[in-house]
Amino acid sequence: MTLFISATIVVCVQNGTRNFNTIVGAILVGPDHSVKPFFIKIKKGTYQEYITFDKKKTNIFLIGEGRILR
Repeated sequence: MTLFISATIVVCVQNGTRNFNTIVGAILVGPDHSVKPFFIKIKKGTYQEYITFDKKKTNIFLIGEGRILR
């Protein structure tokens, strides 16, 4: 048996070439009390913002391109 879950994916880029240019903006658009995953892919960059989640924002996942550690 295969189970497919519908998910939403949005992309956050500082230069505004994708869905959002701030992480907070992407979080605010996420659904309240969601049972489906809402993925926010964060492109490489330095985001200078304070991030908070309301309790009603459930199943939100932040995925960063990450920093390469050497």
